[in-house]
Amino acid sequence: MVSSVQHNKQMWRLINDSLTEQAKAKVLSYHNDYEINNNRVKKIAAPLLHKTIMLLATLDSNATDRQLHANLRKLTSYAIRKNRNIDKIHMYFDQNFTQLKEHRQNVDDVHSILFEAYLAVPDAEFNPYMRRLYDDWMDQVGEMKNIKFEQLMQCAKAKYDVLVLMGKWGTKTKEQEEIITLKAQLEGMKDATLQISDKLKKAAGKKNDQNKQAPKGKLKKDVKSKRDQKQDEAWKKIPPKQGEPLTKKVGKKEWHWCEHHMAYTIHKPADCCLGKDQAIKANMQANAVIKEEDDDSTNYVKALLASINAANDDNDK
Repeated sequence: MVSSVQHNKQMWRLINDSLTEQAKAKVLSYHNDYEINNNRVKKIAAPLLHKTIMLLATLDSNATDRQLHANLRKLTSYAIRKNRNIDKIHMYFDQNFTQLKEHRQNVDDVHSILFEAYLAVPDAEFNPYMRRLYDDWMDQVGEMKNIKFEQLMQCAKAKYDVLVLMGKWGTKTKEQEEIITLKAQLEGMKDATLQISDKLKKAAGKKNDQNKQAPKGKLKKDVKSKRDQKQDEAWKKIPPKQGEPLTKKVGKKEWHWCEHHMAYTIHKPADCCLGKDQAIKANMQANAVIKEEDDDSTNYVKALLASINAANDDNDK
């Protein structure tokens, strides 16, 4: 019993001494997997600790392998970010591919990954060259038949070095030149459109300002005229005091107090149309009253005569 306890302690010390501080911190978070209760006291079981470490190492290895595979799939994106530099593309590829080989991982589509990255390089001579190699590789003809990816990388490197040496690396293709020209024209059109738009906005703004100012001026004018009109009409409605003349001159006009309008007017009271209308209506009403009274008198006389005649007839009988 004593021997097993000592063996467990020695094994634990060996494992603990081999771990880095970062590894110890990571293993510690899984302490429930390798600790056991011994008389209500938790103790480390060295074999369980070793099993936990191996499991974590396997998990880390799988995660690393997945990341390395993902990095290779992103070789084209990396090539674009690094301005299509072939040396940097190969360095990035070697870093990820070598680690996968060390982890005994296979990469089946290495050629496709490399060709995709090469064809993303827009150089006027390098791109067509790699396009021809890609077509030959797809057809499995010429020097591309059964070529190893290391040889493919040598071809790309050799072509790149020659173009750099001759000062031709980075030459744009005809299509790229056309695209650049079109972009420049498009930018020019955008600038012209913006200028026209700014002018239209300014013109519209001035028109709006004029429209806003015009109603305000008109409104002020209308308000003023109404105020003046009220002040002008106020004195006309003030009747003359007893003993004052019924006519007065205001400005260049002669005004007459009209008892029909109860205000000063240009016309004389005798010429007032309102007074004439009122007189006609009064006469009509008077005639109607007289007629009604005449009708009543006639009816009364008729009734009286009828009564007398009726009395005479009774006496005769």
